[in-house]
Amino acid sequence: MADRAIRIMLPVDGRILTVDLDDSMTTSEVIAELLAGGQIQPNQFGYQMGKKGGDLLNRDAAIRDLGLRDDNVLRVIPATDAGILSSPREVR
Repeated sequence: MADRAIRIMLPVDGRILTVDLDDSMTTSEVIAELLAGGQIQPNQFGYQMGKKGGDLLNRDAAIRDLGLRDDNVLRVIPATDAGILSSPREVR
């Protein structure tokens, strides 16, 4: 366990926070801390994290396992429920 300075972009205003986190924390735990600290507001569908300019991150991934470089920024992304696409009905 070691503390690491991590840059996190907030979803509403794009503000970037630099926070010291225990590198054993998962991305889900980071989101929980941001919610508890009031940096982000509750979202009925929750949040995900991703590397800025990259893919979404596994919710159970520890900070130390993300392969972050000093210049990386983690984005907090509101999850959405866009519904289910149905196939077009056959017209007879």
